[in-house]
Amino acid sequence: MTVFCALCKYEQEEIIGQKHSLFDSGMHPDDYFDEMWHMLKRGQVWQSELHNRAKDGSIYSIHATVVPIQDENGHLAKFLSIDMDIADKIQAEAALKQALKNEFQTTARHLQNAVFKYRKNEDGQIVLTMLEGKLLEKMGLAADWADKSQLKDIVSKQASTYISGYVERAFTGEQVNFEVNILHFSLLVHLSPLFEGEKVTEVIGTATDITERKETERQV
Repeated sequence: MTVFCALCKYEQEEIIGQKHSLFDSGMHPDDYFDEMWHMLKRGQVWQSELHNRAKDGSIYSIHATVVPIQDENGHLAKFLSIDMDIADKIQAEAALKQALKNEFQTTARHLQNAVFKYRKNEDGQIVLTMLEGKLLEKMGLAADWADKSQLKDIVSKQASTYISGYVERAFTGEQVNFEVNILHFSLLVHLSPLFEGEKVTEVIGTATDITERKETERQV
């Protein structure tokens, strides 16, 4: 128990007899453990990564293996949980994810079009998390975008109202294409949702300058 106590920061006598809700971090959905109980009741072993809350409020991550133990009559008597500290694995994955993000952002900065990402904040407002590409310099938008992370702060109210419907559609999991006029530029915009599991957490988009093409079409 000493290794586990070191992770959860509880004394052994504080844990014995308590339910797992003692370590509830709020990071798992309410029905997350339903499958575990179904499998254990069928006599099957359950495995998963868990993010628990320690006594001091910090989060620790483990890989849990829960084994059902039967009595001599074949009835479930108790459960054996084997927990492995995976903090190093989680940190390595986060570092790799950040490195890939940085590399992608550097690459996007040198593209001729514009590349951007956006998400919803806690208030449900759409905020930009990335805005790169040489097209932005051409449009005069690159210098201070970080100080104006909401769409309505970067483009006109009319353009923001027009774009918002398309932006919301991408959060439903739909691939979205549309044309819009911003700052005397005609742009072709593609939006692609990014998923974590079945949930759209962020949207990545590209904007291509089609001003010359639209001018040619008007002259024909």
